[in-house]
Amino acid sequence: MAENGFNISLEKAVEEFDDLPINPELLPKLQALVQDEDSILIDIASLIKVDASLTAKLIRLCNSAYYSGGMGAVKSLEDAIGRLGVVQVYELVSMEVSRRFMNQEALDCYGLKSEDLWYCSMACAHCMESLAFNWGYSKDTAYTIGILGEIGKSLISKYAKNVLPGSPYDGEVLTPKLEKEIFGFTYADAGAEILKKWECPEDIWLPIQCHLNSLEKKAEAPLATLLSLSISVSRKLLKPVSGQNEWGTELKLVEDFGKSSEGFLNAIKVTQEKMSEVKDLLGAF
Repeated sequence: MAENGFNISLEKAVEEFDDLPINPELLPKLQALVQDEDSILIDIASLIKVDASLTAKLIRLCNSAYYSGGMGAVKSLEDAIGRLGVVQVYELVSMEVSRRFMNQEALDCYGLKSEDLWYCSMACAHCMESLAFNWGYSKDTAYTIGILGEIGKSLISKYAKNVLPGSPYDGEVLTPKLEKEIFGFTYADAGAEILKKWECPEDIWLPIQCHLNSLEKKAEAPLATLLSLSISVSRKLLKPVSGQNEWGTELKLVEDFGKSSEGFLNAIKVTQEKMSEVKDLLGAF
C-alpha cells in the first residue's frame, strides 16, 4: 500500500487496464513478422486485418497523394503492403497504435495535452531507432520500445483522476518519485507489467522497467539508457529550451554510457526530420 492509502496492487491495476482502443498484441507480433525472414506478405496482412479500421486507413493512405505517386489505386491490404513495403507498414501501424493509446484524453497529472504524449512517443521511437543504428543495437526493437516506453502513464492517469483531487498531491505534476509515494509504483513499473501481460518479449519490457535507473542496468538492459535519452529528447522537441548547454544533461549521460556524443547529436537531427515527416503524414492518415 502506498503512503496515501492507495491500496490497489500493480498487478491488480494492470489486470483492470482493459479499456483498450486496439489489440495490444498487434505491435509485438507485427515486429516479429517483420524481423522473420521466413514470413510472407499474407502473414502480415492477416494480422493487420484483425483491425478493420486500421486496414482501411492503410489502404486509404497508400492511395493518398503522399504515397501513390500517380500509380493506380490499390484495393486490398496486400497490394497496399506491397506498395509501401513491410518496414514502412510497420512504422505506420506503430504510429496509429501510438495515437490510439496515447491520444485518448489529456494526462493532466503529467501536465500533458491529449496530443502531447502521442507526439512524444513518436519522437521517442524515432530517436531510439537512430541511436540504435548509430550505436549498434537492434533498430526494430529500439523503435518498439520508444513507442511503448511511456504507456504506463496511461494507466497511472486512469487512477490519478480519482486519487489526486482533494489529496495533498492535488495539482502536482507527477514525477517518478511522486508516483512511488502515491501509488507504490512508477509509470516504468506499470509499463513493464502491461507489456508482460501482453506477452511482449523481455527485450521490450525490461528496458522500459529499468530506464529510470538506466546506468545501473546498462549491462543487462543497454536499451534502457537509449530510452532515457530518447524520452528527454522528445520532451525538449515538444517544448524547446534554448541555451548554450541545451543538451548538457543528456550528453553527460551519453558520456557515462560510454558512447559518442556525435551519435547522440545526429539522432536529434534525424528525429527532428522524422517528426516533420510525421506531421506531413497526419493529413493523409
